Amino acid sequence: MSAVVAAVDTNAEKPVSRRSRGKRAPGSRRRGGRKPAGEKTEGTGEASAPREKKPRPESVPVPATLIGQTKTGVVSAVIKKGRVKFGFIHLGNGPEIDEAAPRIYFSFDQLADSTVPVRRGYIVSFKISADESQRPFADNVALTEEGKAIAAAREADIAQRKSEKPAVEESEKPKRAPRERRVVEDKLVALKVTCEGKGEAKVITFNFAQSVGKLKNIATTTFEAPVEYNVFHIAANGEKVFLTKAILVTLNENDTIHLAAPPATA
Repeated sequence: MSAVVAAVDTNAEKPVSRRSRGKRAPGSRRRGGRKPAGEKTEGTGEASAPREKKPRPESVPVPATLIGQTKTGVVSAVIKKGRVKFGFIHLGNGPEIDEAAPRIYFSFDQLADSTVPVRRGYIVSFKISADESQRPFADNVALTEEGKAIAAAREADIAQRKSEKPAVEESEKPKRAPRERRVVEDKLVALKVTCEGKGEAKVITFNFAQSVGKLKNIATTTFEAPVEYNVFHIAANGEKVFLTKAILVTLNENDTIHLAAPPATA
């Protein structure tokens, strides 16, 4: 009884928190919560604003009246999608790209010389052709003399940057040596083989270093039995046991194996 009274007294001595746990007033927020839009961030003098996207000028298609003519332009885009490589050319004499000029599609299959690299900013000449749907495309695309000069300077700069790039050091981690295969000694044993539906027994010589599948292949070939047959070991008491590799390595000279159809499933 005294123990119960002591427990009650202890609970009674616990201080009661006077902190109000009432509901928050509407519109109030917790400390550290999300700040309203436009509120200044600590450490900066102005509110963070979303970055405006620069509008891309609308592309002007090449007039159909130019089909069949040879023109000059500046490569404005090169795009790779897997094995497909294509780009766009803005008409003009260059060297600057005139975004307001008509733009035409070209495929790298239409290059006059596929060994010459074509990059953005290179000046090219081309013939305006049309596909089956009468859509214009640039054909026989080749660098102009000015384009060749631009390309020579650009390719030399690329080559120099590649040469100055430090060579990637080979990993100092030693390469793992190839795992050596365990050599299994040959063990030739003569086995008696019987077969379901056959009255005779045959003797075969088999290397126990080989697999059960190899033994099955030899046995079924000897009796011309179906390959679906399973291989069983005939124990000393006459019991048939499904042959596994673990049993195979324990067989002795003149032990008997048996070929039979797999048991029917229900």
